[in-house]
Amino acid sequence: MGREFKRRGVEAGVFGDIDQEDHRAWMGKVSKKAGLEAIHPLWNMGWEEVIEKFISLGFKAVVIAVDSNKLGPEYLGRELNSLLLVELKKKNVDPAGENGEYHTFVKGGPIFQEEIHCEPGEVIGRDGFYFQDLII
Repeated sequence: MGREFKRRGVEAGVFGDIDQEDHRAWMGKVSKKAGLEAIHPLWNMGWEEVIEKFISLGFKAVVIAVDSNKLGPEYLGRELNSLLLVELKKKNVDPAGENGEYHTFVKGGPIFQEEIHCEPGEVIGRDGFYFQDLII
């Protein structure tokens, strides 16, 4: 996969980790193996500040993975917005997903030249997680 990214001109992956050192280290290792730089612009910021700013600035993200011990597959494909944050708090899930409860794909926002249009693909359950493929 890394070679494909490089062929398309991708030089780095940008990751939204805030405070989980083990995940940050893992993303750095995976990125390096793929020949890519790992960038963590949110590192050590408060999750509430990050999420509220992300939404208020107009970024768009969809949930692409959930920990089946915390959330069901019905959360896949949901847009990360204020309504979803309220639901997550009620379920005692870290709204920023910093403990691996969910992961997102950022598909648009003020720094994007255009929104990445994607359609939901296959849902896969594996190793205690549900994953939503995206067709781009």
